[in-house]
This record gives sequence, structure tokens and C-alpha cells, in this order.
Amino acid sequence: MKTRCFALAALVMLSSLSSSAFASTLPGRNGPVAAISSSRRIGIVTPAHRLRIVKSIRLREEFLLDLSFSPDGESIAYAEASAGLPSFLTLLDLSTGDVKGVGTHDIGVNNLSYLANGKIVFSGSRRNNRPPRGTFEVDGNGGHLHRLFGAKELAASADGRWFVSAGARSYRSLFLLDAHGRRKARVTPAPNSAYNYREPTFSPDGRWIAYERVVERNGRYRSDIFIVRRDGTHRRRLTHNGASAQPVFSPDGRWLAFTQSDGRSFFGNLHALLVQHPSREKVLTRIPKASLQHPIWATEPG
Repeated sequence: MKTRCFALAALVMLSSLSSSAFASTLPGRNGPVAAISSSRRIGIVTPAHRLRIVKSIRLREEFLLDLSFSPDGESIAYAEASAGLPSFLTLLDLSTGDVKGVGTHDIGVNNLSYLANGKIVFSGSRRNNRPPRGTFEVDGNGGHLHRLFGAKELAASADGRWFVSAGARSYRSLFLLDAHGRRKARVTPAPNSAYNYREPTFSPDGRWIAYERVVERNGRYRSDIFIVRRDGTHRRRLTHNGASAQPVFSPDGRWLAFTQSDGRSFFGNLHALLVQHPSREKVLTRIPKASLQHPIWATEPG
């Protein structure tokens, strides 16, 4: 399996530190990190801190949205959009380079993620946000498409029991939903007009949620990463640089990969920090003028 050799050697030797406030109960083996480079290329991080491009979208009017590794780390699901049309779901086999479209009828795909059972969940709606809209689930081969509930999810736990959604009209709050779309807890603090909360992601065991808090100051957007228990308690700020966004947990639950801006654009190179000790940070890519987006982290293929 070719992706095995692109596992991040710098992240293999992980700390054995423990914490009563943070623990991962479903550890996996940390495999490669992937991301979108510009809006039309998917790349996998190499030990040389670069990207090996595994997929390029050549048509000018098309672009890529979200990414998600399959549970076995051998394929990537992504949303691909064309101008004026709903985004559609595509699967990329990393060993062969083959791509396959997954039928979702005319429902546009966003915020997609694989579940541990191989199914894919996503938020979707038809053009102009017409019904049906909400959170959907589909088999990896495109079968058994059905709507789970009416709210649009932003993140799903690997077991499919928990979801995160935003408020109906804004990103001033993030909420925990159960598998039926019922609100169970407010994940973020009470709404504050200065802050938006975006890009939530679950830890592998579903107990923790990381997200970015965005604030606009003097016409510039500043973003930092926070972590909180699923019930909204034990909130903790992990970055203080105003340049960190789009966090994603490692398969063992102990690291967060994220984008860090260099000030020229909202996105930048990829970094990783140890959740228990966020001052322990690693640089994953060193690409001049990088604008990487939507990092994902795979389990090392067995």
C-alpha cells in the first residue's frame, strides 16, 4: 500500500503523558495527513514536509470541498462542485488512483465524513436550498441514501451517535445533536456578537470536540482553536496566535492537525499540536506561500 510510506515519521513517537481531563479511549495508528492544495488538488503530506498530489481537478470552473479518509485509510471521499450545480460526492482509491461518483440524486454534498462502519454522512440540500435538506447518510457504494434528520450537521462522531450543528441563522453557537437531530447541549459559550464558531471535529472516541473561534478585528479575521467535552464542559483554548484553523484529530486522539496562516491568506501550512500539551507543536508542511485547506488524518493501513 503506497500510502503507508507517507505516514508522518515525526509523529510516530508520541508522548505517553496522560490527563484526567482528556483521554482517548479508541486509539488508532496515526497514518498520513492529507489536505486540499489550492481549490483543485488533493495531496498527502510526505516526510519531506511537502505534498504528494494524488488528485487534480483540471476544469477551471470546478473546485473541491470537504475531504474524509475511509476507516481503513485506503480511499478519500470528497465533494466536487461545478459552477451553478450542486456539489457531488466522489471516492478516490489511493492505491489505483481510480475515482467513482456516488449518487446522491440532485442533493448537494457538504460537511461529509466517513463513519467507522464505512457509511458516509453529509449535510445537503437541493439548488436554492429547496427541500429535502438536512443531514443524510449513504453507503460507500452509493446505496441506501436516506435523510437522518432535518438539521444540517457540521461534524459527526465516528459511531454516528452524535453530531454538531450551528444555529439556524448564524455560527454564533454550536450545538450537540443526537442521532435523531435533537439538541442535547450547547458546545460553545453563550452567543457573543464578536465571535463565530466553525469547523468542529470529533475526537475518535466521540467524547471531545475541537473547533475554531473566529473574530474580525480591523478588517482582518483571527482564528484560534479550542477543545471542549461533548457536553460543553472542560473548555480549553489550545492556540493563541490568531492564525490557526480547521482542526482535525489524529486517529489516536492525542494530536490535532490544523492550518496556520502566514498572514498573507486565511490558510497556510499544516501544523500539529499535542492536545494535552499544546505548546508541543510540530510543523507538518513547509511549502512557500501555501494555502492548504481541510486537513484530514488517516489511520495507518493494517
